[in-house]
Amino acid sequence: MGRPSPGYRVTLLDPVTGEPGAAEGEISLDPSARPVGLMAGYHGDAKRTAEAMADGYCRELAPR
Repeated sequence: MGRPSPGYRVTLLDPVTGEPGAAEGEISLDPSARPVGLMAGYHGDAKRTAEAMADGYCRELAPR
């Protein structure tokens, strides 16, 4: 995968519990620092935005 760009906080979420700090899991971004290149949301689609930003992490980094 490589290294994250400056300003992006990457975390691994446990695939079962969704808890951060897993040794293996779902690659997610912590949007609290609001990196300039991270979307604010899906235009006109609040439901999809809520799903992508669930539990305080940007979880929609790759097609499912």
